[in-house]
Amino acid sequence: MATPLVRLSPETHALLRKMAADSQESMQVLVGRAVEHYRRERLLEDVNRAYARTLGDPLERQQIGEEREVWDQTLADGLEAEHPIGRRPGRGRRRRPEK
Repeated sequence: MATPLVRLSPETHALLRKMAADSQESMQVLVGRAVEHYRRERLLEDVNRAYARTLGDPLERQQIGEEREVWDQTLADGLEAEHPIGRRPGRGRRRRPEK
């Protein structure tokens, strides 16, 4: 199986070599992480642009609001929450002793 070849500028190669030595990881691992990070960054940028376009359209914004109202009603089952979201017994902030 052939190994793909990626050409780098001498500056980028030197930086990658130093980063690999500092982190004690291979250049291949670092390049893989960088590509994945860049992929995720682009995905979030695309999602943010699409959401901004959607919010710019009054009809779309109204439809989103209506859908959220429907979903908000799913929690109205008449039962009181045992533990509010994000807070469980013994997991809150510690109180300072009163002086």
